[in-house]
Amino acid sequence: MPELIQNCLTMMNVKLSLQRKSDCKRTVSVEQYDQRSNYGNRSWKRDHCCIFCQRMLSKMACHLIDCHRHEAEVRKAYNLPVKSPDRRILLERLMCVGDYYHNMDVFDKGYGDLIVLRLPTEQQHSFISLP
Repeated sequence: MPELIQNCLTMMNVKLSLQRKSDCKRTVSVEQYDQRSNYGNRSWKRDHCCIFCQRMLSKMACHLIDCHRHEAEVRKAYNLPVKSPDRRILLERLMCVGDYYHNMDVFDKGYGDLIVLRLPTEQQHSFISLP
């Protein structure tokens, strides 16, 4: 029995420490563009928010085709040829709308990272990136 109580207390301490850490990051921020990854190559780290499931993903077109094929907008893009400009425009539009809803949610909460179309190379205030 004492082990169970001790485990519960340690779990509560972990939750409190996580809450304290999350309270420290209560700001709206824009991630700065990092030209180089840890390996010296170009950094391709760029996540977008899915409009349908609100998940952060780096390969949004593949995710939309694989997981949300039944949605009407994705079905239109799926029926077009693979490398057609119209398909690319439709999928990019869905990606941008998902990013927009994510940014509006960040502004409503008052904290989080904004997803901007072009990452800044220098540190700047988040109010410059208002939609």
